[in-house]
Amino acid sequence: MTSACTVDELKAEVDRLLDRYERAEIKDGRLLEPPETRDIALEGRPVALLGAGAAFPQEFVRHLVERHHVVALVDNVRIGEARYEREFVGDAAFLDVAHRAPDLVAVMCCASDGAVAHFAALAARAGVPVLSLFQAMRREGLLSHGRAHGVVETIETLAHANPHLDRFADELSLRTYYCLLLHRLSWSRHWLDMVRFHYDEMYFGSGIFPLSHSEILVDGGAFDGDSIRAFDRFTGGEATHIHAFEPDGQSAAALRHNFAGRSNLTLVEAGLWSETTRLSFRSDGSLGSNLSTAGTITVPVVALDDRGIDDATLIKLDIEGAEVPALNGARDTIRRCAPKLAVCAYHLADDLLQIPRTILAIRPEYRLFLRHYSPWMTDTVVYAV
Repeated sequence: MTSACTVDELKAEVDRLLDRYERAEIKDGRLLEPPETRDIALEGRPVALLGAGAAFPQEFVRHLVERHHVVALVDNVRIGEARYEREFVGDAAFLDVAHRAPDLVAVMCCASDGAVAHFAALAARAGVPVLSLFQAMRREGLLSHGRAHGVVETIETLAHANPHLDRFADELSLRTYYCLLLHRLSWSRHWLDMVRFHYDEMYFGSGIFPLSHSEILVDGGAFDGDSIRAFDRFTGGEATHIHAFEPDGQSAAALRHNFAGRSNLTLVEAGLWSETTRLSFRSDGSLGSNLSTAGTITVPVVALDDRGIDDATLIKLDIEGAEVPALNGARDTIRRCAPKLAVCAYHLADDLLQIPRTILAIRPEYRLFLRHYSPWMTDTVVYAV
């Protein structure tokens, strides 16, 4: 396969991998991985964790430290810091460990373009095989059916029972869709390299819809204002108004500080949901804070329809799996205003099915587009115009 694969070729490859899995006597997802990784095990080998200081995989980093022979937490921006009774080291120390442990295996824990490229090159220089975070999770039996971690049965549904595929408005959307399925079956970055765009273009730089200086943005999952800064880059810092929704108190405080005095910004310290209420929330100060029944606090959530925003022109949602409820809570606003939509579709295993279904149920006139922005399964966006 090459970057010029057609939609039909990609779909045929999905079918081939699913058939291989179905025919196997033992249903082991490693069968679908490329040959260079499928036989790599963690048991009985020294393990180095690359980009181990990244926020989102910390629960799994701890899991690996507790259950395997982790000899290096590698993170160049945290050298000398300690975590899990181990000290972070940099590139030079990793190369030294690799020289002394020829059977070393590495796990890629980071997700940004720059960090992944850096550590992939470093591991290649050292001759160390690398598993992705999700390949390592597969080996540990930790690919949850509730999250978007490549469950084969879910991929079968996405490949063969998605009635909305014909609503994607261009071939690139369909190619992206099947490359995402292939990635989630094999966890090979090769498939995403065919279709992914740079992270800095996410939400507002896709070119799918133009942005003007009169936009009224609803920013669901505003974090510390990172998406507002991205929005400013593409609008020259000019907009009619920004309504920022952020339920995490620490993130909301940072956003308030970062944009103190900005007159066209309203911060709502609440999450977006299907109704206005309070829900359990898990917050650990990381990028992964989310609404969760396992949360130790409760936070307010609101239906966008209850906020009286009568003139929204653009809605962005990146809210850790709450996208479908938030869309349902914005039905009247979407029908009335017909805003452009940029909705993340990777937090839950069937988001690629449920988010287009929900959008089209609210406003069937929308044209849908799909784009991807990272070297792993994260950062997939459904656009509607």
